[in-house]
Amino acid sequence: MSDTIKEYKKPSFGFALISIGTIVVLMAVGLIVFKANIQSLMLLAWVVFGLFAFRLGWRFEDLEAAAFRMIHQALQATILMAAVGVLIAAWISAGTVPTIIYAGLKVISPQFFLLTTALICAITSTATGSSWTTMGTVGLSMLGVGLGLGIPVGLTAGAIISGSYFGDKMSPLSDSTLLAAAVCKVPVFTHIRHMLYTTGPAMIIACILYTFLGFKYAGSGFDHGDINAILNGFNSIFKISWVTLLPALVVLIMIFKRVSAVFSVLIGAIVGLVIAVLYQGFDIQTVLSSVWMGFEPETNDELMISFLKRGGISSMMSTIALMLFALGLGGMMRETGVLHVILEGLSKGIKSIPRLVFSTMIVSYFSSAISGSMHFSAVITGTLMEDFFQKFNLRPENLSRIIEDCGTLGAALIPWSTNAVFIMGMLGVEYLEYLPYAFLNWIDPLISLFLGITGIAMTKLVVKRQ
Repeated sequence: MSDTIKEYKKPSFGFALISIGTIVVLMAVGLIVFKANIQSLMLLAWVVFGLFAFRLGWRFEDLEAAAFRMIHQALQATILMAAVGVLIAAWISAGTVPTIIYAGLKVISPQFFLLTTALICAITSTATGSSWTTMGTVGLSMLGVGLGLGIPVGLTAGAIISGSYFGDKMSPLSDSTLLAAAVCKVPVFTHIRHMLYTTGPAMIIACILYTFLGFKYAGSGFDHGDINAILNGFNSIFKISWVTLLPALVVLIMIFKRVSAVFSVLIGAIVGLVIAVLYQGFDIQTVLSSVWMGFEPETNDELMISFLKRGGISSMMSTIALMLFALGLGGMMRETGVLHVILEGLSKGIKSIPRLVFSTMIVSYFSSAISGSMHFSAVITGTLMEDFFQKFNLRPENLSRIIEDCGTLGAALIPWSTNAVFIMGMLGVEYLEYLPYAFLNWIDPLISLFLGITGIAMTKLVVKRQ
């Protein structure tokens, strides 16, 4: 929390609750009654909160500075989002995504499609450290395969989300993994090993459920005529061959070599754009236009349009705007002390380890819901709860694990968060369609709560000798 808070009145718990409650109610009314978009409401909430902060002696200039200090921390993520938009357009125009879909429709068994999707996305996200990159590339391809196999889009999206967030949580290359470990002062691989107690069983259960559902849905909508129509559609627009997979190979090699995520994605995109021109035969103007607007297939085939009209920087702008506006609001709440007072009030009843774990989970979800950002949630939860874990003689990796169990995985479960908005926009799926099938994201926290209640895998700071 900023030192500047000493210059202003400290908010009471009631004041903090009313200020945040007012914003939540106004946003709910705007979303449900007036069907306003979340980005506009989040930005207007700055003014609403500013009026409350004014009562504490804050000037609008200082609130603006507080917002920008928080936003500054997200600039790298903002550029990465824009780069992913370019990458998606480039991979489609190069034929990379169509080739993966084509191969999937030829090879993947409908019975094991959901399991295969979850595992492929898990491997990819672990290798890249990014759930967003995985969903926008491999995930998008598997979504197309699922459509061809007649699998409900929400079910396929759930498998994609589970697999993608597995790597985002477990990869040493992931920003959320590195942040949680850093906030709690835990070595990265100690943090990752400790997460296996929750994420390992959760992923196994998720895979069992996807296998069961795969057999249930296999063949329900399967039509070889539909499959052939998709394959013929791709063949009419693209050259399908191994050459189109070079952009994906380049990205994987660069990430394994620890090249910056932004530059890895951008270089992979440039390779894709070159292949789109030299191999696929698209003109340079069309290809460069796709960098901003996304790929526009020259066809009247609605099915092909649904597969291919995606990507571009413009497709990311709504997500970028939401992230910036939410972080700005979160920054104001943090520096005025409002958020700290609320979270402090929630933590007063902590008198046992089970209550500590449950309270930490609530704090993680609450801070994520208020800010729309899992990164903000990690910082707030780690900062506020660190002393409580020391008080109960618990090692810090217990805290970092809970932060990821709830903050990282929970981000996809909060409909107005940047992660959920990205998922809905990228995969073209509604929130309630994917929510029941994102098994990893809600099974993992339940296991985390179980460990907190039973004391299993809750490692201690000091182990008494027998």
